Amino acid sequence: MRLVGLAGVSAFAASLVAPAGAGPTPDLITARLSASPASYSGRCPTEITFTGTITAPRPGKVTYRFVRSDGGAEDPAEIVFPRADTLVVGMTWKLGGPGADFRDYRGWLTLEILAPIRLQATPATFRLRCSKRTRTPPTPLLP
Repeated sequence: MRLVGLAGVSAFAASLVAPAGAGPTPDLITARLSASPASYSGRCPTEITFTGTITAPRPGKVTYRFVRSDGGAEDPAEIVFPRADTLVVGMTWKLGGPGADFRDYRGWLTLEILAPIRLQATPATFRLRCSKRTRTPPTPLLP
């Protein structure tokens, strides 16, 4: 396994499943996706790190993106597989900032394959319970 992006974290496995009529399964692309921590209680804001692996059965390019439960999506990224292999991908989501209620928030992130075929992973879920916001101390005034 070669690393691209973040180091691996194991927690929640997700399989990418080809849509109906997508053809035979020998060329199935698979993935594993996890959220770390999957459950957080404490001061906010905090970060949830998502790590996944994409396995391609042959050389080629795979275009993917991360889609969030809040409706947002990351820009598409591309990985080149010089041979059949498994590569690691990841992202970090900062949550619990001002103006939002994160006293008991449940969310998810999914890994969407855009090419060579369209697939979507089962979402990696997480729970966030913010007790208080972390405050940045004021900067002292110089005399």
